[in-house]
Amino acid sequence: MRLADGLSGGVVVAGAALLLWAASGLPDMPGQRFGPATFPTLIGIAMGAAGLVVLWRGRAERPLFSVGTLGYDRRVQGAVLWLLGGLLLMLVLWRPAGFPLLAAIYSGGLMLILGVRPLPAVFWAIAVAIAVHLVFTRLLLVPLPAGPLGALL
Repeated sequence: MRLADGLSGGVVVAGAALLLWAASGLPDMPGQRFGPATFPTLIGIAMGAAGLVVLWRGRAERPLFSVGTLGYDRRVQGAVLWLLGGLLLMLVLWRPAGFPLLAAIYSGGLMLILGVRPLPAVFWAIAVAIAVHLVFTRLLLVPLPAGPLGALL
């Protein structure tokens, strides 16, 4: 699949605006100079700047969208569907299932679709999900929902 740079730059700028809007609603942490909104805001600013550069450089490119190999490669089709559908499911199940479980299923499923052997895919999906959860909740003090695994973490 190929998107013209102007179109993909516009999508990145829109995503950056959405990220900045969402970060502005995060509560401040008492007694700390930097709260949970700091990193999303920095990422949103960087995304917006990069998106504007890509948008500016690709403003005259045609065609805006080309399917290319996406229409023929089943693995790529499955990965795209998994990414989009998984994000929607994560939005719906965020609180009841919790971040570690959803992240492990999401990343592990994607690895399996992309051809990683099952044992390494499961191992790395679980390890990275737990590590990311612990870094965000313990070091950065971002309140991620633990879900049913809360007693273990």
